[in-house]
Amino acid sequence: MKSKRYLIFRIALLVQLCALLFALAGCGKVKEYTPIEYTGGDDYKTFTMQEGIAHFSFEYPADYEIAPQVIQLTLSKTTGQMISIAELDENKYPLKLIAVTLYSINKDLPNADAAAKKWKATFNGFLTQRRVVVSGIEGIEFIYSKITSSNIIPFAAWQAKSYLSVEVTPLDFERCVFISNGSTIFQIFTFCEEPFVEQVNNDFDHFLQTFRILD
Repeated sequence: MKSKRYLIFRIALLVQLCALLFALAGCGKVKEYTPIEYTGGDDYKTFTMQEGIAHFSFEYPADYEIAPQVIQLTLSKTTGQMISIAELDENKYPLKLIAVTLYSINKDLPNADAAAKKWKATFNGFLTQRRVVVSGIEGIEFIYSKITSSNIIPFAAWQAKSYLSVEVTPLDFERCVFISNGSTIFQIFTFCEEPFVEQVNNDFDHFLQTFRILD
């Protein structure tokens, strides 16, 4: 009887170890956002940036709006230019936001991984990270849950000055991708509150799959 219980114990332990090894093996995989063709039609719109330090394009849901102004976003000692899109409520307050910030590579931010490390240090609520490929370029993605750091600066893109003088409710969800190409670091991120997480995940996946760095 003892030998039988011991055998069952060994089998159960082996199963658990196999499951753990399988999970650890999966951690090393790179998530590739395979490029897809632009959809067009009534559901999506296309944006192309042909000015500034880098040229790129992407497709975004038709119910999002392009911000009326480009704003500056500072990471460590480097200031970048942020282009953002959002779905707004009746008060022009962003419910769901996706943004691209461009930083010039320098000694302080020599590559995408260095920028990602500095960004990660500014947030609480970190959940997980993974290597990813966007527009054929490998980078890193962070996923946050229950963020306690305020995301107040992106709201300024809609000139929502009334929101700049009050405390912003901590957000429930954020994804942030860093890649670099040539002399430019691309920070691509999205955030929202809990009711919109599933939709924002889908919108952000589509955004990354249609993101193109242009020559």
